[in-house]
Amino acid sequence: MVDRKLGRGLDFFLSPSNRGAAPAPAPKVAAPAAAPVDQEPAQAAVTLIPTPEAAPQEVVAGIPGTELTMVALDKLVANPHQPRTGIDTSDLAELSQSIRESGVLQPILVRRVGASMQIVAGERRWRAAKLAGLTEVPVIAREITDQESSLGTALKQLLASDATASAVLPLIVRWNFAGEVGDAMKPAIVKAEARFADKSVSDDERAQIAANLLGVAKLDPSIVPAVSVVVGSDASPALQKKLIEALGASGDAAVGQTLLAALPKLSFDLREVAFGQLIRRSDWSEALVKALS
Repeated sequence: MVDRKLGRGLDFFLSPSNRGAAPAPAPKVAAPAAAPVDQEPAQAAVTLIPTPEAAPQEVVAGIPGTELTMVALDKLVANPHQPRTGIDTSDLAELSQSIRESGVLQPILVRRVGASMQIVAGERRWRAAKLAGLTEVPVIAREITDQESSLGTALKQLLASDATASAVLPLIVRWNFAGEVGDAMKPAIVKAEARFADKSVSDDERAQIAANLLGVAKLDPSIVPAVSVVVGSDASPALQKKLIEALGASGDAAVGQTLLAALPKLSFDLREVAFGQLIRRSDWSEALVKALS
């Protein structure tokens, strides 16, 4: 049975008498309970830096499906349609040093083209591995058509442009092309986050950038904190309302505690918006009840 002290907690957060009241200390929030079995499962996350659970297997002949495999560097060929026209030598040297110390942490995505294994994503890692003196690298092979390869190349070009990087991010997730664009994702996310943080940008554009970023939140853990920091700040109430709604729509597990922590800093109207988002998921609702008990 829920402790009746909850009523007083809700009154604090939702009562008009608390408009303009001094912010209360952030509630101590217990870790959200595990999602119930009847909750719709979240989409599988695509990890930017996958770590193999088992030792890679050696290639004897052919490319075994999508299996993680060690392949000799001289067996790989660059994509002739690679949109990157040049690679910064200092950046390559830094990556090479990292590979010497830790190895190639993110496998290179390849596809079979005739007798060759063509790099789809990871050419920088391939070149840096050569500089580091490696003789083989981990790869993941996928059956990728010429059309899919061309689309991946086009997406990389869009990600490289400041004008289109943010807008194309959700398409990559929707079309499941995170693997094909590889290293191009992180710089695009960093650019979009910087543009979102720029207070000289209009509220409408910042809200749209936030929505685009949250569409790929499962690919990068920096996105939710980057957007959440504006909630409860001196940003306009209209922008904060859009951000709260976008955070709630993302369904990211971390959003629940983020909104709970922001509640005391919000105006009465924005508290109502945040409360409406918190009751959308059962685990967020349970965390809210525990915080108000």
